[in-house]
Amino acid sequence: MLNTCHKSNRTENISKIIENIPRSDDDAVSLENICSSALNNNPSCKYCLQTLIAFLQVFDVVSVKNNTDITIKAKSQSAIYFLRSLALYIRNNHKFSTNWDRRGVGDIKSIDHILSTGTHIVYLMEKRRTEEYKDYTPIRKEIVSQVIIKARIRGYRKSVYLMQYDSNAHQYQLIGGRRRSTENDPLTVMKREFREELPLNQLRYGIDYELKEIAKDLKIKKLSRTFGAYTEYNFTIYHATIKNNKLALGPNDKWISLNELLSGKTNDDVNIPNEIICKIDDVLGSGIEGLKDSINEIQKRKIIEIIKARIFEVVGIAIGIIALILSILFYYFE
Repeated sequence: MLNTCHKSNRTENISKIIENIPRSDDDAVSLENICSSALNNNPSCKYCLQTLIAFLQVFDVVSVKNNTDITIKAKSQSAIYFLRSLALYIRNNHKFSTNWDRRGVGDIKSIDHILSTGTHIVYLMEKRRTEEYKDYTPIRKEIVSQVIIKARIRGYRKSVYLMQYDSNAHQYQLIGGRRRSTENDPLTVMKREFREELPLNQLRYGIDYELKEIAKDLKIKKLSRTFGAYTEYNFTIYHATIKNNKLALGPNDKWISLNELLSGKTNDDVNIPNEIICKIDDVLGSGIEGLKDSINEIQKRKIIEIIKARIFEVVGIAIGIIALILSILFYYFE
C-alpha cells in the first residue's frame, strides 16, 4: 500500500492532518474521522497519523484514548496553538531550530524555564515564524470588546483612564475581554465584562451606567502575551458613562495617565498594549483626550497611593523642606 507520508505532497498532507485535530473543548474524534476530513479517506492516512501521534505525544500536546477506536484531541487551549503553528512550519518548510553545530548551552536555568511551559515554546515558534520568515498568518482569532472609563482623581491635574492588570499577560489593559461562543454581539460581551471586572460596584446596565460605541472593527495582529500565538484581534471600543459618584476598584485596577497609555509603559515600568490605544486615539476626531469624563465626581485616593504615583515629586519636596529647616537652624546657631 502506498503511504501518504512518502508522497511528494506529504508536507501538505501532514499539515492538513494536524489542522484537523480537534480543540481541547471539542469532542475527541477517531483517526478515521480525521482522515476523512483531512485527506478524503485516503487509505494510508491512518498509518501516517499513528506515526504522527507518537511524535506529538513527545510534546504532550494531544490526548489519546485507546477504546474501540483510537480517538484524539488537543490537550489544552495552548496545545491547539502549538499544533496550528507546527502545521504552518511543516507546510511552508520553516525551520524552528538551526545551527546545530554551535556548542554551549548558556544559562541552563533559563532554558529549563522555557521548556517547563508549553506557551513559551509556542511563543518562540511564533516569534521566529513572523520575524524571520515573515509569515504573518494568524493561528488564533479573537473578537474583543473594551471600554474607556475616564475620570478625574485626587493627585492628578488631568483626567486619567481605568485599566486592569492581567497577570497572565503581565500588562495593564482596558476593562473588557474576549467574546464567548454563546455571545452574539460586542455589546453583550462588554456588559458581561463590566460585571465581571468591576464586581465591587454591582452596576446595572441602563440604570447605573451607559455604554456608547466609539470605534469598531479595529484590527491588530500581534503575538499574544497570554498564549504566545500570533493572533488577529478585532476590537469594538465603548465609552462608559457611570451615574454613581464613586467607583470602587479592586487590587488589580489602576488609574493611568494618557501619557502612560500612549507610551506603552506605566510610570513603574509595566507594559500597556498601546497599539490599540493609538488606534483609538487616531480614529476619534478629538482623540481619547477629547472624551468626556465617565464619572462627574473627583475620585479620591489614599495619600500613600498619591505618594507612590508621584514619588519623585514627593522626594523633591521633602528634600526642599529639609534644606529649608537646616538653613534656618544654621542661621540661628551661627
